[in-house]
Amino acid sequence: MKSKSDRDRILVIRAGQLGDTVCASSIIEPLRHHFGHKVQIDWVAKAGIGQIFAEDPRITQIFELRNRRPPIPFNPPKAKIVLDSWRLPYDYIVNLELGGIFNDVVRMARADNKIGMPYRYFAEPPEAHAVENLKLIFESFLDPDDMEFAIPSLQGSDPLKVREKFNLSSNYFVLVPANSHLGKSGRVNYRAWPEMHWREFLNMMSVSDLQGVIIGGEGDKIFLKQFDPLPRGIVSLAG
Repeated sequence: MKSKSDRDRILVIRAGQLGDTVCASSIIEPLRHHFGHKVQIDWVAKAGIGQIFAEDPRITQIFELRNRRPPIPFNPPKAKIVLDSWRLPYDYIVNLELGGIFNDVVRMARADNKIGMPYRYFAEPPEAHAVENLKLIFESFLDPDDMEFAIPSLQGSDPLKVREKFNLSSNYFVLVPANSHLGKSGRVNYRAWPEMHWREFLNMMSVSDLQGVIIGGEGDKIFLKQFDPLPRGIVSLAG
């Protein structure tokens, strides 16, 4: 583990969808192992998605962007990232985006070390899992013993408090039926599980010893309405 008296500051850029961001969380523990648990990790995320880190004490600051594509002069959140880095430079900027959307930010932001695009492109091996692809970037500046911790992880609220707040049983499973269905009108989405399968699954699980919890955003309620009334033991917290 690196020994240093002052606190290292690292900016991680991965502003993808929920699954992309969860996979990218595999960098957090390797960074903490390498730089120490006092390392400051800031994260550039897509608007709304960054909130998965809202209760995660390992992430210090979240920069959320509603629109990732406009360049810095027309994108105030991008400009804020750069300006903040000029006031207090980062030790590392780690760009986990393989495209060029954040090349301007990486170029203009101040940091002692800059990993990834636009300075180095890490080609994704065919048929490899997203986390394995990301590890190619991690390995370029971290040690082999750090890589043992490269597993996606999130930290949130105390589970007991969550159960008390929503009156949940001690054993429950979480479902996201609207995932991959919304925003796909007019074209086939092979990732979306058919609605009839979801309905059959909900009925099967309603006779189990586990409580079922459906989650989703406010906009998912329209899609989820087709499953009303929900089977016994299944509750919806969508919205």
